[in-house]
Amino acid sequence: MIRLLPVRALVVFGLCLAGCGEADPNDLPQVALIDDFASKSDVSSARSKLRDTSDWKVVTSYDFTPDGMSRRVEKYVVELSNYESLGSSGTLYLTFFDDLLALTLFCPTAFGEYLERLERDLGVEISSRGYKGRGRVIWTMPIQGGVQCVAWRDDRLTRLFRESS
Repeated sequence: MIRLLPVRALVVFGLCLAGCGEADPNDLPQVALIDDFASKSDVSSARSKLRDTSDWKVVTSYDFTPDGMSRRVEKYVVELSNYESLGSSGTLYLTFFDDLLALTLFCPTAFGEYLERLERDLGVEISSRGYKGRGRVIWTMPIQGGVQCVAWRDDRLTRLFRESS
């Protein structure tokens, strides 16, 4: 006896064959990052949010194949040395994957004061373990030389573009 699959199962199977490969970052919603920056902004959109782009400096640019993907992705990191956020100046790093902003890292000159203002502004406590909410993760971290920074990332987008170890 031949048993036929329900039509619904065939439709789901067909949709899966058509779209169960690599996830499309364009299907993900934007996530608020530092200040007026949002994930999935392209380079020109991010650049337009700055009053002064004279210190826009590309510090990293290379291609890689993320875990679970068959195509290469460009990683592009920009440094802005005279950025100001919540009254604190410092260095801002913007990380793009295939021209989509996914992560920001701000290293203020007065880290403690900045972190206090940020926590008050957001109404949450931020630590090295991170705060998760609204599709983003915000955490503190030291970078080279022990400089303390605050990082924001679009959790779904950065997971999509995870690099192999």
